Amino acid sequence: MKFMIDEAFLPATLTSPPMTDEQFAEFCAEHPELHFEMTATGEILIMPPTFFLTGARNNEISGQLRNWARVDGRGVATDSSTGSVLLRAKMQEYLDHGAELGWLIDAERQVVEIYRPGQAAEAHTGLDAIHGEGPVQGFVLDLKTVWDPVGPA
Repeated sequence: MKFMIDEAFLPATLTSPPMTDEQFAEFCAEHPELHFEMTATGEILIMPPTFFLTGARNNEISGQLRNWARVDGRGVATDSSTGSVLLRAKMQEYLDHGAELGWLIDAERQVVEIYRPGQAAEAHTGLDAIHGEGPVQGFVLDLKTVWDPVGPA
């Protein structure tokens, strides 16, 4: 079934019967022009595109993490197009489902919020870099190029 949603109304929430991961993947494949996310409670979210600066920032973060993961060898890095937008509620949802560490990076305000299971989130400003711990021990994210992705490196 095809449908159209004006970007002015995004993000939008769809009501649907519960889907398995396989059914959700099929649903997404039927609508490749849209970006979906399924919450832990089964809500389907339609997300807007990220646009230029956010895309440049996401690319910078993903590239640094990918390069580190290749050398470190303990895991695989993915980019931001895996279908989610990390809002504070989403960070808590990830922790509730087993994530060991979360970084919420607000490039506009140059703030990094660090999320760990069983602890209050920590907000940090004025950082040039953030050092990994736990599953990303040894990774250092250079934030200078995230704060200004089109400026000099």
